[in-house]
Amino acid sequence: MKPLVVYYSQTGNTEKVAKRIFYVLPDIEKAIKTINEINYKEITNWDTIFLGSPVHIHTLPKKVKEFFKNMPPDYHPNIALFITYGVQLEKFYKGAIDITEYYCNNYSLNFLGAYSCLGKHNHLKEFSKIFPDKVDWVRETSEGHPDESDLKKAEDWALKIVKKVDH
Repeated sequence: MKPLVVYYSQTGNTEKVAKRIFYVLPDIEKAIKTINEINYKEITNWDTIFLGSPVHIHTLPKKVKEFFKNMPPDYHPNIALFITYGVQLEKFYKGAIDITEYYCNNYSLNFLGAYSCLGKHNHLKEFSKIFPDKVDWVRETSEGHPDESDLKKAEDWALKIVKKVDH
């Protein structure tokens, strides 16, 4: 297994999870890169990609969607998605997992599963325009995340993915 951890993080939530996943991967040939550092001509060196993203308005950000579209057409790695989200309701983040499965199916990539965890919501001003009655609840529930428990669960999930690929 040659894993690559790729992530897009605007506020640091997804980056924290990415670094913990990278840390726990076995000491084999591995790398960690931001999505902006990806060289699509060299990406084929990796057979498993741990892809990290925040959730933006129920889906993946444009940069992450472009990641799938920019992959070489003859490249079919394993994809393991990890996402961070600011609203602790499945309807706010499930779309990001669904769109990842769609892209994996559309581009013949092997989707291995997803890990999702709460991250501090950093766009409460925008959120308040749509859901003014939920701002205090979102602020209170997301503050301090991802926390140590979230990061430990991410590590455990990553190790299960490693076992799945190695068997």
